[in-house]
Amino acid sequence: MFIDSIYMSSENETKLMSIYNKQLLNLKVNYESKMINTRFGYTYLLATGPKDAEPVIFFHAANCTNPFCLQWFLPIAKKYRVYSPDIIGQPGRSSQTQLSCNDDSYGAWAADIIRELGLEKCHCLGSSFGGGILLKLAAYAPQLIKSASLIVPTTISNIPSIQSLKIALYSLSYGLSSSKKKLCKILQPLCDEIDDNMLEMAEAFYKNTKLRINPPNNIGKSNLENFQAPVLIIAAEKDVLFPGKEMIEKAKKIIPNVIAAELLEGSPHMFAKPSERLDYVNNRILSFLENVR
Repeated sequence: MFIDSIYMSSENETKLMSIYNKQLLNLKVNYESKMINTRFGYTYLLATGPKDAEPVIFFHAANCTNPFCLQWFLPIAKKYRVYSPDIIGQPGRSSQTQLSCNDDSYGAWAADIIRELGLEKCHCLGSSFGGGILLKLAAYAPQLIKSASLIVPTTISNIPSIQSLKIALYSLSYGLSSSKKKLCKILQPLCDEIDDNMLEMAEAFYKNTKLRINPPNNIGKSNLENFQAPVLIIAAEKDVLFPGKEMIEKAKKIIPNVIAAELLEGSPHMFAKPSERLDYVNNRILSFLENVR
C-alpha cells in the first residue's frame, strides 16, 4: 500500500509517468537531465537551450507536470539556458516529499537548486504556483535572483471565496463520477479553450494522485524588504483565481522593484495553447531579460 506516496497506487504512478514520458517527447527539443540533491530530497531537472547562454530557472505550475508547462516557455530557451526542475512533491521524477506552503520550505528548496547548479545568481521565471515558489525564494534568499518574471503568480492575492467553493464542489463531483463533462466544468473557468493535451493532463492528475494543492500563503511587504532584483509581472484580466487588476495593485505595494506590470486583457488564468497571447508573453519576457542584463 502506498502510504506516503502522492499517487493512489503503483499502477496510478505508472499511468501518470507514461504521460510524463510522452510529454517529454512532445517537447521536440534537445535537452539534458540530471538529479540533484536538496535538503528536502532529490530533484529531477531538465536543461535546454544553449549551454553557454545565461541561465534561467523556470518553476512550473502545480497540479500538472514540468514538461507539460515547459512547453509553453520554450521560446525562452532559444536565447537562454533554461533549467526546469520537477517541483518536489508534484507528479514527476522528483522526491514525493510534501513541503509546507505556509513557511519558507519552497524558498529553501529553490535556493538549494540554484546553489547545486553552481550559480551565484540567475534570472528566474515562475508560472502560477511556480510564481509563488519564486516569491518564496525572493523572501528566503533574494541575493540568488538576478531578475524575476512572475506569470499569473500565486502568493500575492487570495483566490476569491466563491471561486474556491466552486472548484472544491466540482472536484468533489468529479471524484464521485469521473466524467469528462465534469472535468471540463473544473477547467472551463480557467482557460479559453480546453484542448486534448490539457484534458489529458487534468484527467491524469485527478485520477491518479491524491494531491489537491492550495497556493502558498500570501507574502507580505516585510518578507520582501531585502529583495531588490527587477521584477516583471504579467497578470490576466479574467483570471478567476487571481484577478489581474487587483493582483497588480497589490503587487506594486509589496514588491520593491516592479519594473513592469502588464494586464492581459480578456485572458483567463491559463493561456497555454499556442496563440498570439502566449507568443506575446514569451516575447515580453525576452524583452525584459534583455533589458536587465
